[in-house]
Amino acid sequence: MEIRERIIQKSHELFLRYGIKSITMDDIAKPMGISKKTIYQFFEDKNELVHSVVKQILEIQKNSLDAIQKNAHDPIAEVLKLSEFVKETMENMGMSVMFELQKYHPKSFNIFEDFKENCVSDLITKNLKKGKEMGLYRSDIDVNIMAKLRLQEI
Repeated sequence: MEIRERIIQKSHELFLRYGIKSITMDDIAKPMGISKKTIYQFFEDKNELVHSVVKQILEIQKNSLDAIQKNAHDPIAEVLKLSEFVKETMENMGMSVMFELQKYHPKSFNIFEDFKENCVSDLITKNLKKGKEMGLYRSDIDVNIMAKLRLQEI
């Protein structure tokens, strides 16, 4: 694994365990056996590192969501698997990390919000339309309103 990827992986692990704000570049470098200077060769500052961690997390989540959608045998099974995935993800992440991300790293928080508004919303909309077509969901539901409600639930 490339050093940049190892830095991102270790940062992700430490951010989840201790929070974003409390972790310093020294805290990341020490357990990796590298210098803080090495980290700065790959990342301009902590904001850029946090941004890279968030982008990687969202890429992994997108792949997981796509796999759930692809492997579910019907829209109801898909919703159940998606709900379980979201619950596990939020339990692992914790609300304090999201709060710190929003407060101290708004650029990174915005890409998370964009992901939710675009990728997750699209997934929910597709699920609702497919469920209506298959007769699994009521035919009179408004897909756009239900998608927005479901997104807010998440």
